Amino acid sequence: MSLPLLLIHAFPFDQSMWRPQAEFLRARGHRVITPDLPGFGAAPAWPREQCSIEAFAGVIHDVIVRQADGRAIVGGLSLGGYVVLALLRKFPESVAAAMLMDTRAEADTYEARAARLAAIDMVRQRGVEPLADTMLGRVFSRHASPALRIEARETMLRQSPAGVMGAQWAMAQRPDQTSLLEHISVPTLVLAGADDAVTPPSVAMGMHTRIAGSMLVQIANAGHMSNLEAPDAVNQALEHFVATV
Repeated sequence: MSLPLLLIHAFPFDQSMWRPQAEFLRARGHRVITPDLPGFGAAPAWPREQCSIEAFAGVIHDVIVRQADGRAIVGGLSLGGYVVLALLRKFPESVAAAMLMDTRAEADTYEARAARLAAIDMVRQRGVEPLADTMLGRVFSRHASPALRIEARETMLRQSPAGVMGAQWAMAQRPDQTSLLEHISVPTLVLAGADDAVTPPSVAMGMHTRIAGSMLVQIANAGHMSNLEAPDAVNQALEHFVATV
């Protein structure tokens, strides 16, 4: 029996963002697990001071133990990728293979961290809507359809302000994971949208060169949310990678 696949969502989305991939992979006989991180989807929010990427990795590890007999092929996009890296550092035995999508290993720059802290204040004062409107212009390329943008905005607006603020805090405080890359020994896919303005393809290339034996895939006509903008291409990349594991 093949290993289960566990997919970790991006910020500020929930597990529903993986619907195109989950339906595709399940139709081909794969078991797919798509949990919500704390404060997103159906998962209760945590107090901000309890939120960290390492704590989120602990949540995912518990899911792997309970639902995947302790080992899975684990993928994450953006925030989800940060959690995959923390999982590889803290619980490497639970990761049979890794899929790092539109993400990075570096910690935030001073400017990026300041922007996250400012976003926390904005959400506290005005709710999630202004953040969602700002992010729509960053996470999609010019190829994204109006219908996709509307659907993504609705998904963002469903998330709890406490969850959004907690995740921003966790990302702002996350440690640099670059030194981990050279020690990753499991099969690894590094995937990025060719038009990703948040984590450009050069970032993916840098990760690929540091992870021995990794597979690099660039998705044409897709921005940061590559799995939503080009689901067919991402589905094919995931299926091909899983077949090699």
